[in-house]
Amino acid sequence: MGESMLALAGTCVIALATIWSTRVTQKTKRHSDDQSSQADQIKWLSEEVRKMRTDLDEEISKRRASEYQNHLLKLALRDHIAFVDEVAVWIEKGAVPPPPDPPSPELRKLLETD
Repeated sequence: MGESMLALAGTCVIALATIWSTRVTQKTKRHSDDQSSQADQIKWLSEEVRKMRTDLDEEISKRRASEYQNHLLKLALRDHIAFVDEVAVWIEKGAVPPPPDPPSPELRKLLETD
């Protein structure tokens, strides 16, 4: 009877050790899976941020080019208004030659670019 109790106790210890090691293994696997999932999410988020940054840089470049073009057009408009004023004064004085010099022909190119 003593030997059977000892065998039963040994079997219980082995069963408990097996249950414990199975739980530890499952817990470790879950933890590893969670870390893998988090790594995938971080990788995806990093790619999204990279794409958004590229789009933002493109938008900034487009806006800067547009703002520069707008500035050039304002300068051209200012020069043309000044020219119209000079022509008006010239006409009021009797249109005596020579007429005022027109603004730079380079300014016309600004209107032709898109």
